[in-house]
Amino acid sequence: DLIPPHLQIVLTVSPVRHLKDTLPLNSVSKAVLRLAAHEIGLKFKNVHYFPAYEVLLDDLRDYRFYASDLLHPNEQAIDYIFEKFGESFFSPALKDFQKKWIPIQKSLAHKPFWAENAKHQAFLKNLLAKLEAIKEVNVEMEKKMIQEQIH
Repeated sequence: DLIPPHLQIVLTVSPVRHLKDTLPLNSVSKAVLRLAAHEIGLKFKNVHYFPAYEVLLDDLRDYRFYASDLLHPNEQAIDYIFEKFGESFFSPALKDFQKKWIPIQKSLAHKPFWAENAKHQAFLKNLLAKLEAIKEVNVEMEKKMIQEQIH
């Protein structure tokens, strides 16, 4: 076998529209890629297809799900497509971890107005405690970043 049986491969077609060569040729390109993914999936049982392109075209078939360039999916569409990907391919353990990690990730992105403020310092200490409770992955870099902000 070319692909080790323990390895699972996910193929997809990008939902980004490539209009440099015209809209009709974008469709031809997507069709060729989709056909290739289909044929590979038929040949190998551990190759799967995720329909990112089709989700954007069929589920989210409205320009409000595109960025201002009308080529790229916007953040709402990306989140929706990623949610569908997770439903299809994430293990129950990864889904549980994701429920813990996403709020932490949002907290890590928080930019305070007053970093020295007591409320923000309490927020950082709470965030550090949440990071210290994470055992599934290495969060040493994130912990160090928060520790450097605590006074």
